[in-house]
Amino acid sequence: DSGRHATAPQGKRHGNSRLDEATVGAMRHDYANGMGCVRLARKYGINKTTAHRVVTGRAWKHVQ
Repeated sequence: DSGRHATAPQGKRHGNSRLDEATVGAMRHDYANGMGCVRLARKYGINKTTAHRVVTGRAWKHVQ
């Protein structure tokens, strides 16, 4: 029900989150300037799949 009612924690409010809105913005900026997902993952301490999902907008959709 939390998904349907939009009460599920998103972003930094999620207990397991390693990122915040500012970091996501920085990641997307770095990606737009040519940094690859593997380098992003190493720089920010996350998995390369997570980095790809962030920069393509599949994760952290609520951040512009």
